[in-house]
Amino acid sequence: MLYWPEFLKWRKKMKKRLLILGASHFQVPFIALAKELGAYVGVVDINKEAPGKEYADEFFNCSLLDKDKVLKIATDFKAEGITVGTCEVGVVTAAYIADKLGLPFFSQEVAKKATNKIEMIKEFFKHGVAAPDYEVIREGDPIRTNIPFPVITKPADKSASRGIFFVEKEENLSRGVEISMKASDSKEVLIEEFMYGPEFSVELGVEKTNPVALQLTDKITNGAPHYVEIGQAQPLELPTDVQEAAKKLACDAARAIGLNNCAGHAEIKWTPTGLKMVEIGGRMGGHYVDADLLESSSGYHLQEAVIRFALGEDFVLKRTVPKGPTGMMCILSKEGKIKSITGVEEAKQIPGIIKVVMSCKVGDTYHEGVSNNDLIGFAVACADSKEKAISICNEALGKINIVYE
Repeated sequence: MLYWPEFLKWRKKMKKRLLILGASHFQVPFIALAKELGAYVGVVDINKEAPGKEYADEFFNCSLLDKDKVLKIATDFKAEGITVGTCEVGVVTAAYIADKLGLPFFSQEVAKKATNKIEMIKEFFKHGVAAPDYEVIREGDPIRTNIPFPVITKPADKSASRGIFFVEKEENLSRGVEISMKASDSKEVLIEEFMYGPEFSVELGVEKTNPVALQLTDKITNGAPHYVEIGQAQPLELPTDVQEAAKKLACDAARAIGLNNCAGHAEIKWTPTGLKMVEIGGRMGGHYVDADLLESSSGYHLQEAVIRFALGEDFVLKRTVPKGPTGMMCILSKEGKIKSITGVEEAKQIPGIIKVVMSCKVGDTYHEGVSNNDLIGFAVACADSKEKAISICNEALGKINIVYE
């Protein structure tokens, strides 16, 4: 029998129990790091075969949208911390559970502003953060807009470019709204002015309520109509005044929605009339942006800060010497059933490659890719320039041959 002082010493030696929402390929480095830092890790994902499952101590098969069921999982797991890594769909649920169990995370109100595009853009305008003109259409409303064409339609409550559609002229508006409405759980659609110009992101770490801009990320899309993000690279080189203005805009956006003690991923357009916010998330960037690109290109250990905060420590950004410019390129799915995949091992051997990850396998069936959720292969590389890193990634992906039936 342990007496209380001995129990406290024994308890202190026990691993803290961390529940991570989401176990996709992008979460694997985050889960692995949590284990490396000494946590006992449980993961929750709707996919029974989620890639992060094998890296965790315990796995729970559940939709992250089912807040009460995930709360029961967290309670039974005896979670001492909860976090989402890159997983935006888990943000609202994590805030709900943290509130119920008294765990570190930002509030449910902040979570809503960080995930609902309508609430978010309202805060941007309220706090004077530059953003596009917008209107809201809810299910049953007349489909029309006063915003000059072209416009973008997007579901209010989805990430990863799901349900986003470029509407060039008025006769296509109904189709755009229909596509976005179908993807929306809340059945609310945002219509925004189309912003001309390059899009990029600013990666943030928010110490208490103080946002710190860590790196600018070049974003590569496949263009209209869906603007799927098929690549990322760091650092993005812009004129010094534009870089500083972008960092300030991202930090202002983080303050506007109330982010605190967390990672932030701010997406920005450089338009002919200046920089404007697209949106901001209260989580790390996906596509290995923070897992590999950020640490390699800047030396910031954002993942570690997020994990340690979830386990009760202060949110502190550590930094080591960066390795160099880093890039990532992706393979977008095509329609059909995968018959064969070859060349992956050859791709991994190319000098400069950090990792090659395939999220597909023989026998999987896909549709023609229309969102970031339809990316099925990834290459990450480090070089002496981001252009060279991207070139290495493309060389690696060129070795991979996916045959569809």
